[in-house]
Amino acid sequence: MTKNRRALLVAMERDVQASLTYSHPLRFVVQHDKAGKPLRWPPKIVKIDSVTEDISDDGFFSGHYKFGFNDLLIFAALNRVLERLEAKYGFSVE
Repeated sequence: MTKNRRALLVAMERDVQASLTYSHPLRFVVQHDKAGKPLRWPPKIVKIDSVTEDISDDGFFSGHYKFGFNDLLIFAALNRVLERLEAKYGFSVE
């Protein structure tokens, strides 16, 4: 995977993450950093909590969000969206 594709997938994941909410009223707590911005909910990647450039593609695509007993493989899903855009509409990341 190219650096541009990985950077785009990370940017897209952050856009998706910005829309995640936890609506259970008794457990909802928003944590903020020192500047007052909400802390992001990072995807779990194997046993790593952040995306680094040196992680393998397999490790990268293992990034997921846990929702109860379900996982959303966020980077794999976004990559499928990019593949569809490339195949159907001629979109190019490279």
